[in-house]
Amino acid sequence: MTRVTTYGEFSFSADFRSPAPRGARYFNFFRGGSGVLLRNLVKGQPAAQLAGTPTFGAGFASLKSQTTYLDTVAAETASMTFYCVARGVGSSTGTTRPIFLGNYAASALGSAGVSLYPNNATTIGGSAGTNNSGALSFVTATANTSPNNWSFYSVVVDDAADLVTVRDWTAGTVGTMAMPYARDLTNTRTIRIGSGYASTFAGNCDINCAGIHTVALNDNELTQVYARAQAVAALDGITI
Repeated sequence: MTRVTTYGEFSFSADFRSPAPRGARYFNFFRGGSGVLLRNLVKGQPAAQLAGTPTFGAGFASLKSQTTYLDTVAAETASMTFYCVARGVGSSTGTTRPIFLGNYAASALGSAGVSLYPNNATTIGGSAGTNNSGALSFVTATANTSPNNWSFYSVVVDDAADLVTVRDWTAGTVGTMAMPYARDLTNTRTIRIGSGYASTFAGNCDINCAGIHTVALNDNELTQVYARAQAVAALDGITI
């Protein structure tokens, strides 16, 4: 079982165990500022790498796509789960949108990747690249929400079920989209937090926590993560 251990900031637990250890590659809460920013609470997995100089609020790091972000050095896999407690800052349309987590670089084979991001001012998006006989088929699921509000967001790419599911757990909204073709796994870029790789996503966001799994977590597992995220976010007055 993958074990996740705290570094002392969780007043309700001296030895935090991940409620969803299956396939965990990255997990961190950002309450505590720069001193905890680069850590990875998943035992045996590498620390994150930092680009730029983030600022901090009560329980969160403020990041900007392309200039100030974390690189988790986690690679894309056929099935994946991303989740975060986050909010967009500023406009959530056009090139001023942020990417909460992902490795999107372009709408092309070898560059599409997997991402979780504000799709526009009224929806959250989760996307994954698939390969239609040598051409990209870009699959995006959306769920109604206000991306500039604090929420617990997730995207699950389930290769076995050929399905992308995106959810705002706080708002109680969900969207799905079938993947009609095999996953494109030729994007070798690693997963970033607060940014992707495309200048068309250059926005700002605040992140309270984030996790990456190389499996498709089920609803029960994500429910457990959501409950833990709620408890931690509440310590800093963030209601999700």
